[in-house]
Amino acid sequence: MIEKEGEDPHKYALHSLRAGGATLAAQKGIAHADIQRHGRWKDPQSLATYINPSAEQKYAVTRTIFGGEKEGHIKAEKECTEKRRENERTTHMKEIKELLKIKRKR
Repeated sequence: MIEKEGEDPHKYALHSLRAGGATLAAQKGIAHADIQRHGRWKDPQSLATYINPSAEQKYAVTRTIFGGEKEGHIKAEKECTEKRRENERTTHMKEIKELLKIKRKR
């Protein structure tokens, strides 16, 4: 799968895949208890070390600290959510187009 994306599979370990999966699940709003159960983490502290904040989340915290505004954090969170939804729509459209190409070839 990694090679299919044009990446060197030797740069990635099982830890990378677990962290990526846990992070993605958290970003999609899946409850941490469900992620913990699915990934077989024994305790929430272990899971927490695998979930990495997105660049948008880090930026939101920085804006809040330096902007001194709670509203800035809320606005950044909304922007992050909108970007994520747009990315999901784009990905979904690409998948549909790919399926249509396959169907046409048959």
